[in-house]
Amino acid sequence: MSRSALFPLFACLLLLSACSDTVRSPDLPPAQLAAIGALNCEPTTLGEGQGGQCTFDSMGCQFLVVRSDGNQEFVTQACPEGVELTSSNPDIVSVDNSGAFTGNSPGVANIVATLNGVSSEPETITVGPACVEALEITPLAARISAGRDQPYRAFLKRTNGTRSEVTNSSVFTSGTPAVATFNGNVLESDENLATETTLDVSVSNQTSTGLCAGVTAPLVATTTVTLSPGQLIADGLCIDATPPAAAFEDAVCRPDTGACATSTLQLNLLPAPETLNLQVRGRFDNGLECDLTDDDATTLVIDPENVATLDPAAPSVTAEMSGTATLTATATVRAITQSEDRDVRVGDGQNIAFGASSLAVSSKELVGGAPYSFSNAQRFGCVGATDLVEGLSGRELAGQLNVFAKARSCDAADLREINGRMVCTAPSSAPADFGQPSIDAFNDLQRTEDYTNPMPEGANPFDDATTWSAVEGFWNGESCETGSGNSPAQVGDRFFPSRALDPDRGLDPTTQPNGVVYADGTVRLGFACVTATVTNPSNPAQTVTDGMTVLVLPLINDAVVTDPSLDADADRLCDTLLPIFDNPLLGVLQGTPLDALGRIELIEVLSTVTELVNPLLEATDVIPLGLVLETLINGGDFFPVGLADLTALILNPLNAGLIDPVVEPLLCTVTSTVNTLLSLLTGGEPNQECLDGSIPDNIPLIPSVLENLLNRLGLGGQ
Repeated sequence: MSRSALFPLFACLLLLSACSDTVRSPDLPPAQLAAIGALNCEPTTLGEGQGGQCTFDSMGCQFLVVRSDGNQEFVTQACPEGVELTSSNPDIVSVDNSGAFTGNSPGVANIVATLNGVSSEPETITVGPACVEALEITPLAARISAGRDQPYRAFLKRTNGTRSEVTNSSVFTSGTPAVATFNGNVLESDENLATETTLDVSVSNQTSTGLCAGVTAPLVATTTVTLSPGQLIADGLCIDATPPAAAFEDAVCRPDTGACATSTLQLNLLPAPETLNLQVRGRFDNGLECDLTDDDATTLVIDPENVATLDPAAPSVTAEMSGTATLTATATVRAITQSEDRDVRVGDGQNIAFGASSLAVSSKELVGGAPYSFSNAQRFGCVGATDLVEGLSGRELAGQLNVFAKARSCDAADLREINGRMVCTAPSSAPADFGQPSIDAFNDLQRTEDYTNPMPEGANPFDDATTWSAVEGFWNGESCETGSGNSPAQVGDRFFPSRALDPDRGLDPTTQPNGVVYADGTVRLGFACVTATVTNPSNPAQTVTDGMTVLVLPLINDAVVTDPSLDADADRLCDTLLPIFDNPLLGVLQGTPLDALGRIELIEVLSTVTELVNPLLEATDVIPLGLVLETLINGGDFFPVGLADLTALILNPLNAGLIDPVVEPLLCTVTSTVNTLLSLLTGGEPNQECLDGSIPDNIPLIPSVLENLLNRLGLGGQ
């Protein structure tokens, strides 16, 4: 009966208790609760984690009643609702108002029922250590292909949720020995089974220690296993690495997870030789896949063995040296043998280091594999503007400049950690204790990898390890210092077997070969920052970028092309600018921000030159293009100084170690001189800014041509 249903009964009992009174006076005091019903909890002794139930005698509440004649008496009646159950120590025993209680930790606690401040007699609960309540068997309801061996395990389950394995002391039994029998704890199924069969498997254990009350030995657990006949499907033998391959856990077979992985297994040598654990699984025509890794009929071999070492017992492969090996798994199922190959690639793991010391972009070929210094990479070159229809084939500067990207790595046998840093030590000079001075890793003694025009991994011609790009500006040794507007040059970023420029493909990076720089067809003079970004094949998250500066010459006009002397003039200009852009004093090569020696000012001057010259080059109807180019490069009747001579005025003081207070007015003078040159060519007035004697008298190495220049302009002595 529910407590809510007890209220009418309770009211009736109160009326019946005053049996001698026909009508109870409303002036009499109400019945007072004096005691509540008894509490009964079972069990009173239990193990940690075990539970029990308390019941409450809801008909056993006592009330003190005052009769109309003034006498008092105790009346036993139904208890009203609102009784609460509490524990004296919830950390030991917890209880709820339904009466369910749990032993949380060893100790003693009391449970009482309370209503309106009146409590029942306490029930004492004693909690001991966790006890064994059952025997468990795993896996449950396994499904395996006939012929597979399924290991089983047995565990003692305790009241606190913990388990201890007792597989070795348990006895496993097959319910249908004709189909499958146990060898120890391993169920060996009949390979020739023709019909799917489900049978019982059980385990028993004689343990009698630590059992919960009411639990007796031997303990027994039972489950089922379904045997399904099946054969490997075509290409159903798979070699996977674990992780990421999912573990089979307890069951030797599971529902088919899909096709075999075909990608290369990747191992790295650095920072330590890497090991991959292996899994061999077979996919069956019954919709299952089974773990064949430890099957007696499965073998693993690797070739060559010096690239990666195979441990068949684990099984696992461990990196030994850079290269690629083939891992082969062979399995025999139902008298049919099947094999599977998977490539194992071993990489350096650090074959590309962050920083310019491990990647060099150059306008000259660097012989791969030979000892050389990356400091001789030529990070400056020239390219002539390209005709959009036919190109300027057959001329050295006719429309294309091949540039190269080389990355470096250190052989694992030569890499050592010395004083907390990784160094690459040549075997011929390294003592046994590596105590002699050594050189940094990724130095000039290591081999090189050519990343100029790498073949893509798949059919996508852009899917390679190198990304080429070109923007307007200068390479400063660390990044591009970009200008404004569009780049006067582009660079191909698409793999082609040949790196020759092909006008039929069009002139854009999506149709030209990797590392081929070409002008965009304009008649501007300009500088392009050309970069290569290489992705480490051993670590796709790692990239490194290096670059160079390319001068675009406006050799597009037919009249200019027919003049053979212009090629020599262009070479002269490039040769003059080369030491400037490769000059370590400017921080261009090594990334050293030596702004005090005028690197920023130099870039500003050269940018100004291109901004002033380009409008004249494009306005060919005003100024003959040939005259502009010839005068710009060599000087002319009006002006004995060309841009090649002017750049010498920049280079010589910088090499002499001049600092900003001296360099700035010199660079300003060069800028004004170019302005004056262009003004004369266009019939304008000379620009006298900075040509007012502001150059200090003690500047060394300024060629006399500057004095001649000032005299020719009529500005001498100013």
